[in-house]
Formats: sequence, C-alpha cells, structure tokens
Amino acid sequence: MIDPSNTILDGGGSGITLYVRNEDYGGDAFIQGFTVRNGKAGDAGGGMNARSISRYDSLGAGNVTLKNNIVTGNTAGGIGGGICARSYSWSGPARNVTITDNIISDNTGTSGGGVNTLSHSHL
Repeated sequence: MIDPSNTILDGGGSGITLYVRNEDYGGDAFIQGFTVRNGKAGDAGGGMNARSISRYDSLGAGNVTLKNNIVTGNTAGGIGGGICARSYSWSGPARNVTITDNIISDNTGTSGGGVNTLSHSHL
C-alpha cells in the first residue's frame, strides 16, 4: 500500500491544496496516497477539490475515487473543508463518488467540514 506520509501537499493557507477536474471526457478521477493539508478555499474543498463533470458528453461524468489519503487542517468558506468530491452531469449519467481508507481530521467548513460529496445527473 502507498504510504500517504511520503508525499505531502501543503497549501500554506493560500488556496485549494489539490484540485482535480475531469471535464467532458467520460474518464475517472482517482487520487491515492497523499497527505493534503493546510488548504483554504473561499467556497468548496479547501484540501481536495475532485470533480468529474460532463456538460456535453452523452457518456456522462466519470467516477471520483479517493483512497488511502490523509486530509487534515483544511478550511472552506462553504462546503467540504477537507474534501469536496463531485460526479455531475448535465447530458448523461453521473457515476460514483467513493472515499475509502482515508484519514480525515481537523477540517472546517460551513457544511460538511470534513467531506461533502455529490453524484448527480440532470437526466
């Protein structure tokens, strides 16, 4: 198993620490084996902001998987201080958001201080 303490991403309180966005390609987002700390977002996902979004592709949005990470000491002015994860589609199906074997601690936000997730399709 990958040790997340070997790779540390520190936002220094100046913005989102890790932002992953897969848009209109039908692919998946997979994040594994990181320590993500000290991120700060004005709205969502101060530590991790991971999204698979489909606006025009009929294949829809892909899966979002976060596995074996440490997410700590992050803040957001809105949702998901530690993690904001989305699979969201306007034109096809949305897929799964899966969060497994993570350590999520000491994060703050107005809703879902640790984690805020959504899988939604407009079909």
